[in-house]
Amino acid sequence: MRYSALATGLLALALPACATFDTVFGSKADDQFENGIAALQRGDFQAASKSLSWVIERHRDEPVGQQALLVVSALEMDPRNPSRRLALGADLAGAYLQKKNRPEWSQPVAQTLYLLALEMGATEERLALAEADKREAERKVEIGLPSLPTTSSTVPARLRALSDERDKLARKIELLESQVAERDKKLEEKEKELERIRKTLKR
Repeated sequence: MRYSALATGLLALALPACATFDTVFGSKADDQFENGIAALQRGDFQAASKSLSWVIERHRDEPVGQQALLVVSALEMDPRNPSRRLALGADLAGAYLQKKNRPEWSQPVAQTLYLLALEMGATEERLALAEADKREAERKVEIGLPSLPTTSSTVPARLRALSDERDKLARKIELLESQVAERDKKLEEKEKELERIRKTLKR
């Protein structure tokens, strides 16, 4: 109950700020924001999230979008929300804190929401989701997704093999050239020796 009262108090701080919006009265963003707040007040978290997310997506850098971001962070942490997502609540509060033109009064509210999400288990929830994604990926492999034939190799592996083969050929060519050069040198020395012998015999 202590947490619920605190979350309710934080939300109450965020809501009055909607009166400061410098937008045209009756705009679509205002309407959607008000619809979201009304849905939240009657406990319809799904409808509230839908309306407020619409505002965030289209007016993320405007005051109305920032307020919607803060409120969605709170509703994702609300213990009355049957499908709350603590990890998402923490992420949204963190995203709000990255806004440079946010009102000063809202910083401690967003910080508290972020820390509460961590305290309530946002990190553990994120790890559980990652583990579930891993298991789902493994399941998809097990149900027969195509894989490379056992006799096949990947492109990087083939490129490495070609590079190794090229290096081997280069070393072999270098050795052959060295052997040819050595043979030519010996032939030249023999020709010189034969020439010296001929000259000696003519004397």
